[in-house]
Amino acid sequence: MKLRSFLSLIVVSISLFITSCGNSDDLLGNWKSLDVSQIETGVAQPRFGAVSFTIGNYAYVGTGVGIANSSTTGDKLNLLKDFFKIDLTNQTITNIAAEFPGDERQDAVAFTAGGKGYVGLGYNGKTQTYFNDFYEFDPTTETWTKLEGDSAFPGVGTRNGIGFGYGNKGFIGTGTIANDESTTLLNNIYWKYDTDTKKWTKIGAGGDKVTKAVSFVIDKYAYICLGENALGNNRRVFRFDCESETFVDRMKYLESKNGSENVPRLNAVSFVIGKKAYIATGTTGTGQTRDVWEFNPEKDDWIERASIPDRMTIRSSAIAFSNGSSGFIITGKATGPLLDLIELEPTKGIYDYDDYY
Repeated sequence: MKLRSFLSLIVVSISLFITSCGNSDDLLGNWKSLDVSQIETGVAQPRFGAVSFTIGNYAYVGTGVGIANSSTTGDKLNLLKDFFKIDLTNQTITNIAAEFPGDERQDAVAFTAGGKGYVGLGYNGKTQTYFNDFYEFDPTTETWTKLEGDSAFPGVGTRNGIGFGYGNKGFIGTGTIANDESTTLLNNIYWKYDTDTKKWTKIGAGGDKVTKAVSFVIDKYAYICLGENALGNNRRVFRFDCESETFVDRMKYLESKNGSENVPRLNAVSFVIGKKAYIATGTTGTGQTRDVWEFNPEKDDWIERASIPDRMTIRSSAIAFSNGSSGFIITGKATGPLLDLIELEPTKGIYDYDDYY
């Protein structure tokens, strides 16, 4: 009798296991909300369309669009130029005392190269100005320096581009540019900034003309994907060799093995953990999305991971970064600007063994 009961328990357990594995709610990955009570003390402001760069154990966040001005007259657009840093160990937030010397802006680009942070380009929605200036941030002194003279960026003003660093070099590309006829054009021109020579070099055209895309670096390769092109949501992934400074090939169309149409999106975020990249948030053809995807460059494939839970705010135009084991998303736009900080532990399940034993 005991044996029969035991065998029945095994059958039930296996059935429950199979059922749970087929449930999209049980996809690998664990999301957590983190305390950012510094909102109450005014250390940081909610925003969207901001930039970030990571140096050592800190992520630096700044610029963007803040909560609308309360004035009943005039332009309510609240553009920001302040920066704060997040300790990736304990998630505390601290103001950067030195003011960003450029104009307030949104949709800029940033990268880390040679141990320093770089911020530039972007857009001022009040004046319809496309910026082409760049600024260097020294984390040791926490001061800013404008790139001028021979170090000034020689390209045109751009918004919604991408930036990434590799060693002592920083790269920028894609985005939307303004032309002489007061209209906008999609961009596929790339530039390199060398922190040793302190000069820019035009790499030239590569990949598709896209805007509102994302980029991430794994080993010596940068991957550019998502965003939108002239036909709609971009479905292609391009690989750039940061050492030879050339586009080496185009990856497969951006979709998972099960043929999901949910991967392409714009105004999303990306971060890298180990040798895998993750994309989240953003806007698809049906609105803002919660689903999360992991990219394995060795297999050239996308795998769905645990979606952002309903208890967390859905968003687009956020920023993201990694501490090597977890990915963090902060800021973004829902019905208004956000500042809440959420964390993804991609290798943990919802019911992770280590959490209970």
